Amino acid sequence: MQIIKILGLMILFFAGMASAQIELNKQRMPTKIPTLYKVVSNAGKYYEDKSGHYRLTGMLMDLGGKSTGLGEDLPIEKVKQNIVGKFGDLQPDHVRKTPVTGIYELVFGKLVKYMDGSGRFLLRGGELLDDSGNSLTHSALGDAAKNVAENNLRIVNRLSEENMLIYPAQNQKHVLTVFTDTDCPYCRKLHHDVSEYTKRGVTVRYIFFPRAGVESAAYQTAVSVWCSNNRQEALNDIENGLHVSPHSCENPIDKHLALANQLNLLGTPVLMLEDGELLYGYSHPNEVIAKLTDGEFGLALN
Repeated sequence: MQIIKILGLMILFFAGMASAQIELNKQRMPTKIPTLYKVVSNAGKYYEDKSGHYRLTGMLMDLGGKSTGLGEDLPIEKVKQNIVGKFGDLQPDHVRKTPVTGIYELVFGKLVKYMDGSGRFLLRGGELLDDSGNSLTHSALGDAAKNVAENNLRIVNRLSEENMLIYPAQNQKHVLTVFTDTDCPYCRKLHHDVSEYTKRGVTVRYIFFPRAGVESAAYQTAVSVWCSNNRQEALNDIENGLHVSPHSCENPIDKHLALANQLNLLGTPVLMLEDGELLYGYSHPNEVIAKLTDGEFGLALN
């Protein structure tokens, strides 16, 4: 019993020595940002604030230009002015102060970047951690993804269900919105799953996205399907390789295309869940329904 205690104390002693060794090898050097220090240690290279409570990984890049307010907390509007042109024509969706004085979080869609308030220094590939190792960046990414999804939902909700081709579910539990192209083989594969979705309580709402544009055969096919006496039957025929007679009428296909462009969609099929999250490409119904069932929803659909 005494031997076990001694061994335990020895383990604690050597663990403490190892920790002390890391601290002894830690070199802390000032950077051009007064509130940020470069650290080189056995644990690697990173940056930390004056207090040592927050750590930033990545590479500090000097983008040039003025450095007014370097290392200071500035009003958000001033920071937004300072970063104009630093990312070409792109502007961040959100700019937020971080716990590190003078460092700001910039959110571009689902990307998070860190920059000083003057707009001169950018942390390339940076992640922000607290002294417990928790990633504040991961939290920001979650917020960014949620913001993107909510925006997707707002865009799609501008289109009423009267302007969608709908396959209603038996005992509806969920709604799945699908952007489809009649020339897309994986859209065809997905369409063959529609009966499975509706049987399992998922209503499928179609929005046409003829990727080749208004002059394409897929666009004309989408119009013909919409203007048919039975839209569901016409789309079923197309997806089964059958011919549909040309039809024309007042239709929402241009609105469909505009919607897809606002969402910056590039391919098909694209599935939108009830919270606005987008799934690209074909997925088995089991996977999609699992996401619908396990996801966090509650945002209003039309």
